[in-house]
Amino acid sequence: MYVRKFLELYQNEHESNEFEEDKHYSIVEYGGDNIIHFNFDDEDPDELTINVESITKNNFIVADNDNTRDTEGKKAKRLEILNEKLAGNFFSEHIEIENLIPFCVYKKYFENIPESAARHWEYKDSKGNEADFVSDLTSMKIGEALKKHFIGLKEGFSATDSYNRKDISCIGDKTKLALKLINIIEQEKMSFNDLPEIAQDLTKRIYKFINEKNAD
Repeated sequence: MYVRKFLELYQNEHESNEFEEDKHYSIVEYGGDNIIHFNFDDEDPDELTINVESITKNNFIVADNDNTRDTEGKKAKRLEILNEKLAGNFFSEHIEIENLIPFCVYKKYFENIPESAARHWEYKDSKGNEADFVSDLTSMKIGEALKKHFIGLKEGFSATDSYNRKDISCIGDKTKLALKLINIIEQEKMSFNDLPEIAQDLTKRIYKFINEKNAD
């Protein structure tokens, strides 16, 4: 959903609606569990999985790196192989896709959340610092960054008791979160230039890819 909105903002910025979804390109969202259907080992073929080599150059893949870069884990290896096989058609510079959303959007999101006695945390406006938030997004998952910059535990609750609770993540269902954040982007009439540099870079690369694939 975020990539779709980024592309819309980019085309609006350039006063161009040249490319339409499902006509010139399609966006397919996937979850981490889908990765088990792909085989990344050329030396161990498996007819029940999709060999990564079969992903053609007509695909541009965007994948969260989940802060696994420079590690020895399986995900880091998969990302390395995808980057090698797909070259310029692959992007995983972000920890989570939510890390590409501007500080001001999250600030508005928390301002709009109604108070709840059942919730262990509350919005702390004084905690937010845009420069520090943007910096932390290069090393933190979004839940950690939001807890650090936007919320505080209510009196009587400790991190041990509360930070492992579902509501303390501040974001809960990511699909619902995406709808709310995109709605804020629209309500605030944000432009492409309001997006973080990394989000702009991703969008430009995808747009370039779409342009090349639709060239006569």
